[in-house]
Amino acid sequence: MNTAIALVLASCVLRGVGAAFQKQSVALAFPKLSLGELGERLGEVTHALAVSAPWLVGLCLWVLGGVFFVSSLGSADLTVVAGIGNLTTVVSLVIGVLVLREAIQPGEWLALLLLVAGAVVLTSDGGSSSELRASAVASWGIGIVGLVLAVITALVARFRAPLVREVALSIGAGCQFGIANLYGKTWMQPSLSEPTWMAQLWPPACFFLFASLAFVMLQLAYANGRVGVVTSLVAVANTLVSAATGVTLLGEAVGPMRLAGVSTVIVGMLLLGASYIWEARRYPSADPVLVGSSQ
Repeated sequence: MNTAIALVLASCVLRGVGAAFQKQSVALAFPKLSLGELGERLGEVTHALAVSAPWLVGLCLWVLGGVFFVSSLGSADLTVVAGIGNLTTVVSLVIGVLVLREAIQPGEWLALLLLVAGAVVLTSDGGSSSELRASAVASWGIGIVGLVLAVITALVARFRAPLVREVALSIGAGCQFGIANLYGKTWMQPSLSEPTWMAQLWPPACFFLFASLAFVMLQLAYANGRVGVVTSLVAVANTLVSAATGVTLLGEAVGPMRLAGVSTVIVGMLLLGASYIWEARRYPSADPVLVGSSQ
C-alpha cells in the first residue's frame, strides 16, 4: 500500500467520525434549519456551534481528514482518491448505528459491501497516470460553473420541504467538494498549472473557496436529514464530478480495474440512496435522525 492510499484511508476514518459528531450537534441544536433561517440566525448558530464540544471535535477531525485527503492528491489520481474516499460513508453509517442509534436496512448493508469492494479494487489499482496535462483555461471555466451551481443550490434549498432541502444541499455540497478536489489536485501538483505567480495562487484560492461553500452546504444538509442520507448523496455527486474532471480535464487514465472500481462505488451509492427513498416512503413523518431506530 503506497503512502497516498494510506492517507486516503486515514482521511475516511477521520472525516467519517467527524461528520457523525457534526451532524448530531447541528441536528439537535437546529433541526430543519434552512438557508434563509441561517442568514437570519447566523449569530445564534455560530455561537451555538462555537461552544459545542462535539461539533468542535467533529470539525477538528473533519479538517484533519481533509488535510490527509488533499495531501494524497499529490501522488495519486483524483479518480482513485475520490473513489476510495467514499469509505467515509461506511464509517459514518457505522457511527450512526453505534452512537446515533440509526438502523441499517438490508439494502444499505449491500450498498456498504459494494462500497468496500469498489474501494478495494481502486486500492489495488491506486497510483497516478504517468502524464497529466495542464488545464489552466478549463480551470477558470470550472470555477464559474461551481459558482453557478452554488447559486442554484441556494435557490432550490429555499423550498420548505425538508426532503427537497436535504437532497439539494447534499448534492450541492458534493458538487462543490468535487470541484474543490480538482483545484486541490492542481495545487498539490504545481506542474499542472502555468509557471506564473497568478496561476500558482489560483488553485489554492479556489480550493478554499469551494471547500468552504461545500462545508456550509454540508452543515445545512446535516440539519435537514440523516447522516447516512447526507453523506451518501454528497459522495455520489463528489465521485461523479471528480471522475469527470479528472478524466476530461486532467487526462487521467481509465483502465478496466479503475473503471470497475469507480462503477462499483457509484452503484453502491445509488443503491444506498434508493434504500433511503424506500425508507422515507415507509416512514414519511418520522424523525430523520431516528428513522428505524430501536426507540
